Amino acid sequence: MTLPIKVDFLPVGHDRPGTPLTPQGVVVHSTATPGATAENEDTAFHTHDFHASAHFFVDWNEAVKLVPLGEVAWHAGPTANSRFIGIELCETADDGQWKQSLANLLELLGMIFPVYGWTVVDDNVLWSHARVSQTFGETDHTDPVEYFASHGYSMDQLKIDLQAQINAGGR
Repeated sequence: MTLPIKVDFLPVGHDRPGTPLTPQGVVVHSTATPGATAENEDTAFHTHDFHASAHFFVDWNEAVKLVPLGEVAWHAGPTANSRFIGIELCETADDGQWKQSLANLLELLGMIFPVYGWTVVDDNVLWSHARVSQTFGETDHTDPVEYFASHGYSMDQLKIDLQAQINAGGR
């Protein structure tokens, strides 16, 4: 499957600082808005000033790109924001939607990693927001750890599955 990616950049100044970013990796988040689609999140971020943003929102149908990869998004505190691409996984309790959302996340990560020459074995490239909070102490978020666990999944399994995705050619 080829993941549909809608590009709908936030205007600079509206939760998008326009600050250059040379990404060193990715922080995976979960939205904490169960049932909301990437399109719902896109609409919300375009109509409200959350003082937050992400590069992508991913759901069971598509990904929406809100901030260019070469710019900072406000997703995980100042240290992580200046280092990492932020990807928000839309939450669902539906098992079929969960499996497709995860497949879409893996496809997106499988497209991004080769562009930057990143490897999954490098422990400094793929982070959870929980790890960012623990490491830098600038936020108190623990996503997507609990969301993953609610589906019997983990960041360790994400790394294994991402390596398989990359080995299969990224798609």
